[in-house]
Amino acid sequence: MASLFEIFLTMLFPWQFLGIAISYLPGALKNLLQTEHVSNLSRAKIQDAWFSAFWNRAGANIRKMNGPRITALLEGRISQASVVDKPVVAPASGVILDIGPGAGFWVDLYAKANTGNLNVYGVEPNVAVHDDLRMRVHQAGLDGVYNIISAGIEDISKFEVVGADGSVSKIEKGSVDSIVTLLCLCGIPEPEKNIAELYQYLKKGGRWYVFEHVKHDGPWFMRFYQGVGAGTGASVARKFAKAYPVVLLARNPENFQSLAEEINSNGGKAIGISTDVSDSQSVQNAVNTIKKEFGSDVGAAAAIFNASGGFVRKPFLELPEEAFTQSLGVSAKGGFLFSQATLPFLLKGVEQKSQHPPSLIFTGATASVKSSAQLSSFSTGKWALRALSQSLAKEFGPQGVHVGHAIIDGVIDIPRTKELLKELGPEAKLNADAIANDYWYLHTQPVTNFTWEIDLRPAVEKW
Repeated sequence: MASLFEIFLTMLFPWQFLGIAISYLPGALKNLLQTEHVSNLSRAKIQDAWFSAFWNRAGANIRKMNGPRITALLEGRISQASVVDKPVVAPASGVILDIGPGAGFWVDLYAKANTGNLNVYGVEPNVAVHDDLRMRVHQAGLDGVYNIISAGIEDISKFEVVGADGSVSKIEKGSVDSIVTLLCLCGIPEPEKNIAELYQYLKKGGRWYVFEHVKHDGPWFMRFYQGVGAGTGASVARKFAKAYPVVLLARNPENFQSLAEEINSNGGKAIGISTDVSDSQSVQNAVNTIKKEFGSDVGAAAAIFNASGGFVRKPFLELPEEAFTQSLGVSAKGGFLFSQATLPFLLKGVEQKSQHPPSLIFTGATASVKSSAQLSSFSTGKWALRALSQSLAKEFGPQGVHVGHAIIDGVIDIPRTKELLKELGPEAKLNADAIANDYWYLHTQPVTNFTWEIDLRPAVEKW
């Protein structure tokens, strides 16, 4: 249930964004009525005019916030979701499909890549933004290089492109070097269908550069690998940092940087490492970094796994294979890789006679024990993680490592849940600091009293 509410909350924030967007609707309608009779207005015309009015204002701010990361993406300087100094993959080049460029706030980024063989096709069906798009193409010096395709994804191959010399050509499938989608797939109908259609245009060995709105899977953490997050993760990290050095691991450095600075400024020791828990090489790189920082003989006092596969609510017969695979990849495979990486540190902690039994704690959810309809992928991953934790508890408990599994069953009281369950009072939500205390309680249990599983919920939670 905690994960369900977490997903619900990620759906609330866009309403604030939508409220701002709605404020541009009256002006868009006014401008339309100056050129169109009311009888000629259609839903599509109104939507396109509204979109154009809003994004002409909002686009500059979005560019300002995301420009550095998107620049790095198109230059091939993104590794494990982090910006790096040197390219790790080829930059966007050759024949490029730029999907949904809107008013063209990103087109100048292609100017840097224009080495003479660049040919960009901006696929933008909304003609209301074409004038602004052409203006920015011209300002970027990309006339004759950046061509506007006034068509939807399904009609790209049908559109005839007229060259500067008057020649006419079409974009054939299998002819594109790069596809670029920047904050646009979230607004495209039937994204799975359209993504599959776009993929057919790539050459063998072509690249797709993606910067989109997605749900973050959640961080993971431990003693030398401590978790990060605005609620429980941060609370647990702070709790354990009072006693131990901690390592904060997450795919996105933005999720651990401020917390690491906070812990260090308060007299603790914390480092952060960008890590993808579902990637064995990424996990091994984290292990190598930890050994380099703390020494090859370091022992761990605790390791806490808080990652979770993507939450997908979908009828089983409509569930994409990749959604099911992703859930298992993060929850099950991620738990496996995390455990194999951290158990040697924990066993070393036993050998070094750690003050408390070294602990491996997994964070679960209601779905770990109760699978609901249309949640097959999420529940399967959570059930698999719980089974793994039980097996490890039976194998490594006798060796002195305390393996536990915590079911978080309820809404956690953090800033973004402030408006939820207000009518039920503060006791209707789990307290993040109290959860951290419960994890510490598990960690400090003596070898005579190991608890494998606890489930935490507010007193008023139905279960």
